[in-house]
Amino acid sequence: MNKSIKNILKEVGRFILAIAIMVLLLEVYIHIERVYYHNKINRLSPKRETVKAYVFDRTGRDWKSIHYRFVVKGKEYYGESPCSRKRPYPDEGDSIVVYYDANDPDVNMWQGCFDELSRH
Repeated sequence: MNKSIKNILKEVGRFILAIAIMVLLLEVYIHIERVYYHNKINRLSPKRETVKAYVFDRTGRDWKSIHYRFVVKGKEYYGESPCSRKRPYPDEGDSIVVYYDANDPDVNMWQGCFDELSRH
């Protein structure tokens, strides 16, 4: 093989390695996020309460996150949950149902996200 073909193969190998590393990092990120939300679901499951919340922001492209606020015992709380994969997504200003930990309302999750993730 001549030198230019060896260089091309070397660059292709580097490119494939870079792609493999990116895929691995993405898998690690997805796993960490999944564990985070399932831990939250487990914490909410035995002692959750419901409250009406209002969406004040929506972020992301395909897997949207919603940001919402709600009041428990006169104190305002904020939360963020990924949107359900089912459309329509809640819009800014929409009211949604949020589950929260009765002992710690800072632990909360949108009902649509909770229901979808708890099935998996």
